[in-house]
Amino acid sequence: LERFCFYGINYTTTAYLTGEYNEDWNADMTSIEASSYVSISTAVAYTTPFLGAMLADNLLGEYVTIIMGCCACYIPGLVLIAVTTIPNFHNQIQFNVRAI
Repeated sequence: LERFCFYGINYTTTAYLTGEYNEDWNADMTSIEASSYVSISTAVAYTTPFLGAMLADNLLGEYVTIIMGCCACYIPGLVLIAVTTIPNFHNQIQFNVRAI
């Protein structure tokens, strides 16, 4: 499930940010800006497991770290991404670029 979510979001983010899906609901980024944003988020996604490993090995234990990671980062992140794809959510007419 985790890999499915990661690759599904990773490969569609550039098109979403540049407005390829919907001209009225996008971040109005150029393809270079969107690609930079996706590259940074990919780098963060691949480096944060090292922090989780250190946390799990030195402080909390592996099961507690997995539960905390899912409840604090993974599930809220997926919900946030899903909610931001709904046009006119909270009566917002334009995409809020500052949210990125």
